[in-house]
Amino acid sequence: SRQRNIDLTIVASAGQHSPGHGSISLVLRRDLVESGRYKTPADLKGMKIASGLAAPSSWFVSELARKHGVSEKSFEIVQLGLPNVVAGMGNKSIDGGCINEPHATQVLQRINGVRVMSMDQFKPNFPNGYLLYAASLTRRNQEAGRRYMVAYIRALRDYRAAFIDGDKGRAELVTILKKYNMEVVPETPMLDFPADAAPSYVGLDELVDWHLRMGNIRAKPDMASLKDDSFRQQALKVLAG
Repeated sequence: SRQRNIDLTIVASAGQHSPGHGSISLVLRRDLVESGRYKTPADLKGMKIASGLAAPSSWFVSELARKHGVSEKSFEIVQLGLPNVVAGMGNKSIDGGCINEPHATQVLQRINGVRVMSMDQFKPNFPNGYLLYAASLTRRNQEAGRRYMVAYIRALRDYRAAFIDGDKGRAELVTILKKYNMEVVPETPMLDFPADAAPSYVGLDELVDWHLRMGNIRAKPDMASLKDDSFRQQALKVLAG
């Protein structure tokens, strides 16, 4: 974004794929697994997998395949909406999908698919994303940025209480999510949000290298210039006091 003169700064975590909390999954048709067509990621060769073309899910399946000797030209990534993924796996026009939750679990339930690997198994603690501040908060109205961070950390702690550390308020939150077409069931892996909102950068260099190789970006970003941890640190002091 900075390369395009868009002033955005990483100020906190927007979740991470810690062990047991992978919210991106590679799912395949059950017949491919049960027949032995798929045994290891080397068997992705020749397959057609639905995923976002420049998304972390696409990097995940591409890098997984590459590490098992399958080049990006040896299988196909297609971009499909969720209903088409369900239909495509059902009629066998595609072999699987690399899909975010809660949709991955929905696909598994609807077409009896198999989850062969999730992001937390492939790259533990890989970031789901970041809370970004624009210049309006980092420069022009820092007090609003500080207040927002306090509210943000309080909210993610409520999320942890409901989905990570227990089930306090879970039923109410599940009902709210359903209104926005986000159906969470007991089997749905839930993304982890660190209690201190500290952002993870695990695997980020590999993701950036992949984007360079794919031509999605022209140069590596200067990560140090994109980070400002002062808002998070200040919020933690407020919450501790």
